[in-house]
Amino acid sequence: MTESEFEHYVRLYRRNVFAAALCLLRNEYDADDVTQEVFIRFYRYKGSFNDDEHIKAWLIRCAINCGKTMLGSRWRKLSLPLEAAEGLSHTDSY
Repeated sequence: MTESEFEHYVRLYRRNVFAAALCLLRNEYDADDVTQEVFIRFYRYKGSFNDDEHIKAWLIRCAINCGKTMLGSRWRKLSLPLEAAEGLSHTDSY
């Protein structure tokens, strides 16, 4: 795949991939991360596709799989939103 072909598909399907990730993750920043990861995987992919619809389906499926992986990550389970940390304080015991 040439760079111009890759750029064409990024422009064509970026919103679809982002929308799939956002629907699953409900967080724009995480959806951005997933979208970037999906297109990195797409760029590195050595397989072949039948047509543009096959590419679109592959990208969306990849976004869903990456999103599910992110939802199940230990980091995500143990982290809290910044707003939840309001009122917590840390004191050094030195």
